Amino acid sequence: MAAIALAGNMIDPGGSPASGCKLTSCIRGTSTPSPLYSDVGLATPTTNPYVGDADGRLEFYYSSLIQYTWTVKTSDSATTLWQADVVGGVVMVTYINGILIDGSWGFPLATTYRGVEYVENYAALTALTDETGLSDGAVYCTLGRTVAGDGGDGLWRYDAASSASANGGTILAIDGGGAGRFMHMVVADSYSAAWFGATGATLATSVATGATNNYPVFGNPGTYAFGAAETVAITASTHFYGAGPATILRAAADRSVPVVYVNGASGDNVTLEKFRVETTYSGSPTASQYNAGVVAEGVDDITIRDIEVEGKFYVGVMVKDCAKVTIENVRIRGAKNRQLYIFENCSDVTIDGVKLDCRDASDADYGDYGLNINPGGTDQPRRIVVTGVTVQGYVAHGVSISEDYEEAIITGVTGVTSTAAAVGLLLQDANAKRGRKYVVSDISMKGGDIPIYIKGSDNLSVANILADAGVGTNANILVIDCKDIQGANWQAKDGAGAGVKFYGTASDDSTNINVVGITAEGNAGDNIFCDAGASNALRRVTLSGINSHNAGTYGLRATSNCDSVFANGGQISSSGTADYLNSSTLGKRRSLMLSGVLESPTSVVYTSSNTWTKANYPGLVAIEVEVVGGGGGGGGAAGNSVNSAAAGGGGGGRSMQRILVASLGATEAATGGAGGAGGATAGGDG
Repeated sequence: MAAIALAGNMIDPGGSPASGCKLTSCIRGTSTPSPLYSDVGLATPTTNPYVGDADGRLEFYYSSLIQYTWTVKTSDSATTLWQADVVGGVVMVTYINGILIDGSWGFPLATTYRGVEYVENYAALTALTDETGLSDGAVYCTLGRTVAGDGGDGLWRYDAASSASANGGTILAIDGGGAGRFMHMVVADSYSAAWFGATGATLATSVATGATNNYPVFGNPGTYAFGAAETVAITASTHFYGAGPATILRAAADRSVPVVYVNGASGDNVTLEKFRVETTYSGSPTASQYNAGVVAEGVDDITIRDIEVEGKFYVGVMVKDCAKVTIENVRIRGAKNRQLYIFENCSDVTIDGVKLDCRDASDADYGDYGLNINPGGTDQPRRIVVTGVTVQGYVAHGVSISEDYEEAIITGVTGVTSTAAAVGLLLQDANAKRGRKYVVSDISMKGGDIPIYIKGSDNLSVANILADAGVGTNANILVIDCKDIQGANWQAKDGAGAGVKFYGTASDDSTNINVVGITAEGNAGDNIFCDAGASNALRRVTLSGINSHNAGTYGLRATSNCDSVFANGGQISSSGTADYLNSSTLGKRRSLMLSGVLESPTSVVYTSSNTWTKANYPGLVAIEVEVVGGGGGGGGAAGNSVNSAAAGGGGGGRSMQRILVASLGATEAATGGAGGAGGATAGGDG
C-alpha cells in the first residue's frame, strides 16, 4: 500500500490550539475503525482515536488505497471540530468548526474549507448549474455511476472552458451542450471499467480509453454482455485485468469475431489477466478461427495469464503471428475445434500450467484439439516451451506440435480421452517441413487410437514417457520415419495393438534410434515391434534395458526388412506365440541381434505320442528335450494269504539333452509309452 503523511495543527473555534484533540479514523461511511500508522511502512498502528499534543498537532501516515472518514473532536469528545472523507489519498473536508492549519502536508487538499460536494450519480453531476453549485475548478464526488456503490464512485474536477469529447467514463459533458466538462481524477493508477458502464460495449470503451491514455484498466466484478459482433478491440499497449472469475465477459450468440481481440503492431506489450470469457451459445459454432474467446494477432510481447475461457466457441484462445508470448495458468473448456491454438509464425512461446478440457457441458468428448502448435507460415518459430499441460476429452489430438524449431521443450504433459480414434501426443512433420529439435519428457497419455505418436521428425530427445490403454491396433507408442532419436524410460502398457512400434516407410526413412530403458507390458500385439515397409527402411535401432512381459503375441519382434536392430540387456517373456521373433533370414541385414537378453522359457509337455513342428517356433536356436520313462509294474501277492506281500514297481528312467534346432527336421515325432503292468495276483508262497 502507498503511504501518505499527514502533519497539521488543530485550532479550536476560539483560535487557541486544540490541546489533546482526538482524531477518530473509520472506514468511509461506517463506524468501523480503520487504523492509522506511525511509520511510512504502515506496519505500526497508532492509537485510534489519535490524540494530538498540547499544540493540537496531528502527525501520522495513512494508505492511499483505503477510503476513510476522519472526525476530530475536543479532548473531552464533547465538540466536533472538523470532519473529512478520504478517497484515493485525497482529503475532502465535509465539516468545519475549527481550523486545521497546513503543516507540511504530505497529501493533496481537494478544496479549501467549503469541501467537496457529493452527488448521487453521473446524471446528477452533469445536471449541475451555477445556481446548484457548479463552479469552474471545483471538485465533485459521485457516489456511483447510476446508483451508489455500483463502481462509478470517484472524484471529478470541472473545467468550464473544455470541449473535449465526452466518453461516458473519464470525460462527462455538462447538460445543455456547449463548453464545460467534468474530468475524472485518476487517483489509483488505473481506470475502472465500471466508470463506463456494465456492458460489453462500455467495457470495450474503457479498455480502449485506458490504452490511449496509458492507464491499466480494471474490470470490476460483474457480467459484461457481448452481442454477436461486439469485441474488446486492443490496438495499443494495454494492461487489462479483472477480479478473477468474478469478472465475466459473456457472449450469448454464435460469433464471427473474438470477444477479446488484440491486433496490430501498435498493440505490442499487452497483458490480459484475471477474468473469464464464456458463451452460453449451445448450437454448433461457426467454423472460424475468429469465433473465439481471445485472439492475439501480429503482436510482440503479450502475456495471457489466470483467465478462463469456456463454452462453444470454435476456438478458445488463438495466438497468431506473435513473438514473445507467455500463456500461464489458463483454463479452457468446450471449444469445438481447438482449445489453445498457436498458429503461423509465432516465436518465443512459453505455455505453463494450462488446463485444456475438450469436453462439452455434459462431460462428453467434444473438441478436436487440446493444444495445437502449427506454425503454418513461411517463417519458422524459434523457441517454444510447453510445461505442465493437462488435456482431456479430445476427439482428434490432445497435444499436436508440428514443424521444426531452434528449441522446443515439451514437458509435464498429461492427457486422457475415451474417443477411440484420437491421438494423445503428436509430434510431426507438416507443410513439407520435418519436425525437428524437440526435447520431450515426463509425458503420460491414456486412451485413444495412439496415445503417443512421433512422425517425420529428427533430432529428438524423448524421456520418461508413458502410453497406456491405447485402443487402436497400431501401437501405444508409434515412431514412424524418424531419425536421430535419443530415448530413455519409455513405458507402454495394456494396449490393443503393439506396445512400442518403430517403422520406416522407405529406405533410410527411420535411422539412428537409441532407447535406454524400455518397458512394455500386457499389450495385445507385440510388446516391441520393429518393422519396415521396404528394405533398410528401419536401420540402426538400439534398445537397451528391455523389460517386455505378457505380450499377446511377441515380446520383441523385428521383420526381415529391418537393418541392425540391437537388443542389449533386459528380460523378455510372452504369453503369446513366442518370446521373440527374428526375421526369417536371421543374419541377412542383421535384422535382430540379442545381447544379454534373458528370455523366459517356453515349455511344451507331451503325455502321449505327438508331432513337434519347427515352424511353430520361429527364431528358436535350441531345444532342451527331457524324457521320463514309465515306472515298472509292482510285484504280485496271493490274495488269500495273510503271509504274502508285494513290492511296488521301480521308478521310470529320466534323460535330458539339448539339441540345436538346425539339426532337426521340419517335424519330429515324439513317441510316448505307458508304464509297465502290475504283477499277477497269485504269486508263489514265500
